[in-house]
Amino acid sequence: MHCPRCHGLMMTIRMKEAGSGDASKIKSAAERYGWKDQPAFSEKAITQKSGGVKPYDTESYAMVYDGWKFIHNTQRHEGTPEYELFDHKKDPLNRQNVAAQHPDVVARLSPKLEERHQSAIAAALPAGATFVTVELDPQRAARAREALAATPAEVLEGDWRDHLPDRAPFDALFADGGTGYDEVVDLLAPGGLLVKDDLTPGRPIEGDPTREALLLDPRLE
Repeated sequence: MHCPRCHGLMMTIRMKEAGSGDASKIKSAAERYGWKDQPAFSEKAITQKSGGVKPYDTESYAMVYDGWKFIHNTQRHEGTPEYELFDHKKDPLNRQNVAAQHPDVVARLSPKLEERHQSAIAAALPAGATFVTVELDPQRAARAREALAATPAEVLEGDWRDHLPDRAPFDALFADGGTGYDEVVDLLAPGGLLVKDDLTPGRPIEGDPTREALLLDPRLE
């Protein structure tokens, strides 16, 4: 991933015992400063058994929007529904799936969730930034291209060592498994950020090749 200097703004509005008229005024004021009603999006990917998130062999993505939590289980166990819908206000702990009772809501939220899924990463990039991801597995690469088709992201297939060195340096890198972390660090620009997935916190550094490579490298802090 490569992006130029990024700037972010987070605005929090707290409303205490405000009536509907007050809420409308607050929202109108917020919109003048760039507030947008956007869904909260999350994703659970297939993970490795060595320190990954359970269950390892499931994949899903979800959003909270318009008073609902909506989940699409794309890789699921037998008996698990493809779609789950929860009344986020009445059922914040997601105990009662009401998708069957509200097919209209499922139909309305499905395309919005897919759109959000495709654009979640790219939406965070400023104008002029580039985003590239490399996938070794052809099927996963095809799925990634489909999911990111509506974004500026570029999906490459093969070994990252064959694709990324010529594009370096990068301001940010996300390392999802694998080895050769000394080569990964070589791709970073000075002051760049390296994010490592599936690294369980609290374990000792000594004797762990991944932790030793990343946490003892003098180029990283």
